[in-house]
Amino acid sequence: MKTSLTAALALFVIATAKPGTAAHPSPVGIAAAPAFASNIETQPDINGCNWHAKFVRTLVAETNGLVLEMSDDEMAKAPRKVKVTVTRLFAPRLGGQKRRLAYKLEFMQDGKLVALRQIEDRTLRDNEPVCGLMGALATNLAKDTAEWLTLNRLPDCGPQCTGLHPREPIAIGAQPLFPSGDFVKSLGKCDWLTSVMPDLSETLNDESEDRMKDKEPTGAGLLPITTKIAQEDIVDYKGRRLVLRFDKLNLKPANPQDNASTDLTAELHDGPMLVAARRFSNDTSFHGSTLCKTMARLGDRAMGDVVKWLMKDPGLPANWQQ
Repeated sequence: MKTSLTAALALFVIATAKPGTAAHPSPVGIAAAPAFASNIETQPDINGCNWHAKFVRTLVAETNGLVLEMSDDEMAKAPRKVKVTVTRLFAPRLGGQKRRLAYKLEFMQDGKLVALRQIEDRTLRDNEPVCGLMGALATNLAKDTAEWLTLNRLPDCGPQCTGLHPREPIAIGAQPLFPSGDFVKSLGKCDWLTSVMPDLSETLNDESEDRMKDKEPTGAGLLPITTKIAQEDIVDYKGRRLVLRFDKLNLKPANPQDNASTDLTAELHDGPMLVAARRFSNDTSFHGSTLCKTMARLGDRAMGDVVKWLMKDPGLPANWQQ
């Protein structure tokens, strides 16, 4: 049984990798019963299987009580809660087809949407009882969710935060940020410097459109992604933005035998909230190359890493420091 995750922006605030040390001491509520998307058809063969109850019980156990099952009244009063919606429930009636289960998780903090996540699992139907298969899918999803929670520090929606704006276009700068202005001057004649961000924007938009056509789960609540080039300095932009910064550049090593290398930091912000971040390192041989060609080769690899990251499972590492 193979689990496929396309995940989310983030679920809730955890200050370190251990569930018991969250920045907000209040537990995270989850209801006993999920909501169902409007397009979900009734599946008579799984009625009474209690597969979602297994998801809740497993998630509570795997997070050491950070997530707690709550009644409707308790959910209404809880400052932090996860709303669960079943977005895909496919019970095949023909041999060889896949049984699939997908949840959309919406984390609310003080009434504001702080994070989205889409999780999915699938399996080929075999001779096992259908309730056992659905229970196994739900259990796998709960374990994946709990593991993700314990390995990530997720966004904190402070007093100035208005929550996530998943339909707002993501702004990117006209150029990546570099360690110093002098370095940008040395790349001034490189075509890559002026083409990289428009190319990245087009790639993100096209990849998002293709995934939506294929009805892929909305990865981390980001899809569909639309991007735009910010007219102002991206650092001063107040809305939803992707900040790309080269922290280290060694394009012409002193020792010709050493590889040229770069470190790129990608940060996804929504207003004052840091939603996700990741660092990408790449290296390549400089021998026989030019500065512009080396920058283009390493830069394109870094941008490819950014696209894969945004489409798959962006998050905020537990030990992340800005």
